[in-house]
Amino acid sequence: MDNHIFYELAAKVLTGEASETENRRLQKYLEHTEYRKTYQWLQQEWQKEFRQHSDEFSLDRGLYLLRKKIKTSEQTIRKAPRLHHITLLRIAAAVILFLGISYAIYHTGQNKNIPPSEYLAISSTAGERKQITLPDGSVAYLNAQATLRYPETFDRDKRRVELHGKAFFEVRRNPEQPFVVYSGDFETTVLGTTFEVCYKDTTHINVTVATGKVRVAHRTTGERVILTRNDHAAFDAAKQKFTTSEVHAEHLTDWHRNILHFDEITVKQAFALIEKWYGIKINCTSEAILTQKIRASYHNESLENVLQSLQFMTGFEYRQNNDTITIK
Repeated sequence: MDNHIFYELAAKVLTGEASETENRRLQKYLEHTEYRKTYQWLQQEWQKEFRQHSDEFSLDRGLYLLRKKIKTSEQTIRKAPRLHHITLLRIAAAVILFLGISYAIYHTGQNKNIPPSEYLAISSTAGERKQITLPDGSVAYLNAQATLRYPETFDRDKRRVELHGKAFFEVRRNPEQPFVVYSGDFETTVLGTTFEVCYKDTTHINVTVATGKVRVAHRTTGERVILTRNDHAAFDAAKQKFTTSEVHAEHLTDWHRNILHFDEITVKQAFALIEKWYGIKINCTSEAILTQKIRASYHNESLENVLQSLQFMTGFEYRQNNDTITIK
């Protein structure tokens, strides 16, 4: 089951904006003991801090509470153009997502690379990207629906962070204090470089190096690979080995500069990127449309402009209903 969906459903229910269908979906999660305990904890936190005066809850107040909670100076790069103005629900979802991650880390005991008492956890929601300045001055850019966990102060011998999702890192060089990104069974070690890590689950990771040198290792099998500029590595779960290729790293990592880039990919792949970029849902069942290949770049463009551009290239028609786009 998807944790991000669980926290979004919890946010809607707690703020009274859930539909009957969403209430039923949440109930399915609550049939599982772990989700039920987490939801009970979220209820207590929400009632204690965020629901005392919900009718007077303002955007500024919501952002203040969120930043106070996570104790960091993260900077939201840009909220993707939305189909509605931001509401209390958006703030609640961000707060609840953070609270949920806090709960999971404290109570499951699965993340042991950084002591729980010293960590900060920053998350991005659908359609959102964030810039985070780390304790050593290095910078991390979170793509949508990603989570970065790191200590308030790095150890003297190693700079450790944990990542789930996709992030681009600009690491300050310090040979005596390696920078290590932990992602499940994988660890990516650098001295000073710019690179991207995309970690989805225990068997999939992709690493792309823009500058410098990176070592990626699977901690269970001992498999490892060294990457330099424009190198890309992906872990083959079936063979338990890394496969490497040469890529145009600047294109693959353009997203952290708010550039949505399609480099000879199918429309189906483009739709998946657009869904995450703008926090929407696209429905399309036409293989004739989905299998077409496209190449395009969009810098700070609205969803409407992107769809109209793709419409011109591929000839599809679309209909928009709130956060859902239907292609025909």
